[in-house]
Amino acid sequence: MLVVETIAKIRRYHFVKGLGIKTISRQLGISKNTVRKVIRSEGTEHFYKRTIQPQPQLGEYVPRLKELLEEDWERPRKRRLTACRLLELLQAEGYAGGYDSIQRFTKTWRAKKGKEPTGGYIPLSFAPGDAYQFDWSHEMVVLAR
Repeated sequence: MLVVETIAKIRRYHFVKGLGIKTISRQLGISKNTVRKVIRSEGTEHFYKRTIQPQPQLGEYVPRLKELLEEDWERPRKRRLTACRLLELLQAEGYAGGYDSIQRFTKTWRAKKGKEPTGGYIPLSFAPGDAYQFDWSHEMVVLAR
């Protein structure tokens, strides 16, 4: 995401100072295509969302990671492995990639797994008069004689 200040700089450099797209991209460290899009658009925000996240180093370790996540899913929520611990386990097996790809994969896997139906759910709703709730306690009562 480009910040509003950066967009303002790009426009100022181009329209006020008359700098070219290539010069602006060099000075700000932004790609020429992005500079071109900002100059052509009227918007004050510019978003870039990647549709497919490449995982070149994680590729051969995906089955093992899925296996670890499946085992981990059966554990109680507080006892589950973190992405950092999964990274350590995979690094022990030779994985040379970074934490981000493990974390991203784990997050999407758990989100998909959490949406799968697990079991039946019976809502507790009763018609009036069908169910009662009592609080049982012992009380001392002194009656007048």
